[in-house]
Amino acid sequence: MINANRAFWCASAAIAALAATPAFAQTNETAASETAGSEIIVTARKREESLQNVPISVQAFTSDALEASNITNLESLAAFAPGVQLFQNVDRGYGQVFIRGLQNTPPVGDTTRELASIFIDGIYFTGGVATINTDNIERVEVVRGPQSALFGRSTFSGAINFITKTPGNEFGAQINATAATFDDYSLSAAFDLPLITDKLAARVSGRFRDAGGQYTNGLDGSALGEQQDLSLTGQLYITPSERLSAKISVSYTEQRDGAAAAMLVGRKPTHNFTMPNGNTTFRGELRPTGAPPIQNVFPADPNKLLIFPPFPAPVVFDSRPGSDRLGLRRNGLDRSFFFTSLLLDYEVADGYTLSYNGGYSNEVAERLWDFELSPEDNYYGSRRTNSESHSHEIKLASPADARFTWLIGAAYFNQKLYERDPGGIFGSNAFGFLAGFPGSVFVGAGPRVIVDRNIDNYAVFGSLGYQFTDQLSLSVEGRWQRDELTDTVNRATGEQISAGTNAFLPRAILEYQASPDLLLYASAAKGLRPTTINSQFAGRTDAQKARIQAEFPELNIDVLAPPETIWSYELGLKSTLMDGRMTFNANAYYSDWSESQDLRSLLADIDGNGVPVGTLVTVSGPDIEAYGLELDTAIRASDAVTLGGSFAWNHTKLTGDQSEANQARFLLQTRPNGERLAQTPEFSGSAFAQYDGAISDTAGWFLRAEGIYVGSRYASSLNLTETGDSFDLNLRLGFELENYTATFFVTNLLQDETFESLRSNADCATTSACFERAFEAVLPNKRQFGVNLRAKF
Repeated sequence: MINANRAFWCASAAIAALAATPAFAQTNETAASETAGSEIIVTARKREESLQNVPISVQAFTSDALEASNITNLESLAAFAPGVQLFQNVDRGYGQVFIRGLQNTPPVGDTTRELASIFIDGIYFTGGVATINTDNIERVEVVRGPQSALFGRSTFSGAINFITKTPGNEFGAQINATAATFDDYSLSAAFDLPLITDKLAARVSGRFRDAGGQYTNGLDGSALGEQQDLSLTGQLYITPSERLSAKISVSYTEQRDGAAAAMLVGRKPTHNFTMPNGNTTFRGELRPTGAPPIQNVFPADPNKLLIFPPFPAPVVFDSRPGSDRLGLRRNGLDRSFFFTSLLLDYEVADGYTLSYNGGYSNEVAERLWDFELSPEDNYYGSRRTNSESHSHEIKLASPADARFTWLIGAAYFNQKLYERDPGGIFGSNAFGFLAGFPGSVFVGAGPRVIVDRNIDNYAVFGSLGYQFTDQLSLSVEGRWQRDELTDTVNRATGEQISAGTNAFLPRAILEYQASPDLLLYASAAKGLRPTTINSQFAGRTDAQKARIQAEFPELNIDVLAPPETIWSYELGLKSTLMDGRMTFNANAYYSDWSESQDLRSLLADIDGNGVPVGTLVTVSGPDIEAYGLELDTAIRASDAVTLGGSFAWNHTKLTGDQSEANQARFLLQTRPNGERLAQTPEFSGSAFAQYDGAISDTAGWFLRAEGIYVGSRYASSLNLTETGDSFDLNLRLGFELENYTATFFVTNLLQDETFESLRSNADCATTSACFERAFEAVLPNKRQFGVNLRAKF
């Protein structure tokens, strides 16, 4: 396994669990009682409201629902939130959330350009999304559609807010242990500790997971997909008076992964489509063929790590100054993430609340991977990311039960992002004259800066609501913000380029309470992604810029890429039926996305010597129309049977001159305009059924089945290559005895083999010049059997 300390951590957690002395008993409720017939409170509009009374599209998962479906992280959460996809670039080093099919991939590692964002207790989260786990989460709110008016930047298509648990005033403990096939083990524990009765309480929690890879590297028999996580959290909840409360949280996460379970597919021998320019690619569904994934392994012998140039006399990399620029020297990921937050609430007068939330985060991550994901030993990729952010928000809200309600606030956010690689990393097959050193790796001049960025975002926001009658209400929200962006385009000279974007982002919601059990609403909202800077293009000479612009005249390339906007319109209903035993929510939406920012990697002869050089640029891409339908229901059919499900139809369509130009360059308009965005399905859905039975007055059992459907996803906006549909069936059989639960489970029972993701990429295996096209594929999770043991006191 990756780390020999696994036994130490597991033993430590077990000792901590045994040390906990039960102080009180609590019945272990399943998610079935939470799903239908009970009220769920959400804060999607910056104040507490019932899920069934909030007039926006929001899906909420309570802690019991998370446990019932074994939702432990964002990846497993997305499976049960149709219309939400987590796209990870081969490994867990970098990931993005896509909502409602809206996707626009920024440079890998750039966490400043997301369309949908993650929040922890309402605080903007800038770390790797794979660091989030649900062990200390009370509730998750998935809010669809633009949320810029209240949540701010990077909520162009939606937001996901993780609300942490609050320390309790009575002693409590929860212990979880899971063991599954493929050497997948996890252990977690949480303790509520009352320190001063009704004044001060603490909560400490920790989680360790060590998962063996589900795939074997066909090159050397090593595991692919190994993952290791360690997370620790401490919280204090202070209530010095009835009007004042404070929650302080501190968390630390480490991740140490092996080589990713990924491979290069759709290479030239399988190509069946020729473009007008003579280039070929694969067209149709790409699925696993059963061939083992093969990746080159970075050498462990430091004497095999050489400098290039000079040549032919090899020089050991570690003997030269600057060798520390390559810190991680194995295939995989090392990441550490620190996050702390402060939440303050003060009731100024009856119902009038002054609130503050602030947070600080710091992330350091290093990745190293076989670039071509194939037997050919040409290149390795390596990235080091340093991200630091802090945010502050203060708001004053009126009583929520008044006919006229209001909220005002101000916010500030700062993020510093620095990402670099150590220089080009070449395998012995990259160039013919390196073949004399088999098994060696050559590091070129460096380091090379990918992103060096500072962001300052200033905002004031507010909302007004008025209840005209007992049935009819109107609320308007707005946010004025200034987003200031500074990129260092030359660290040697200190040259910087700055840009700023001012914007007003409104939302209006009209709601009609047709009956106590039926809410109808209509809304319109605006979202924005600010101006960005093309740092690589800006760093070129004037002559080089001119050559790039001449090669791609249709892209209108410049140093600054203009902002993009979206207007979204939604009609929805929320209903409670069958005497409160059933909920049914539905909405339809239409979104108009103007001048989408489109990332391009352009190869051009910038020096006039016949050698193409790549430059990353963001340009104004196609206009996009997005529309769809979302459904969510839960039914308490009887005391024993609970049913539920969610469905999303999310259609996107590329339109406008830039979409036509893209087709003209690659396909000479052999197909009509109207392609879908990549990496997102048009249809997705999930459903569950649970039966609860009694064994005795103190013991029970349950059987739960879950089905998860994800429609086919395209590898690029050319819509030539796709994954095909996937369907996962999960089963869980559990037994409960007072404070204890044992659950036996199987995931992916039917062994669906659809790729988790598929991304068009250069084929650097067929030729080291990377002229051919292929696809990076993340391999699916295999069928897995396991058992989970849980104790609550």
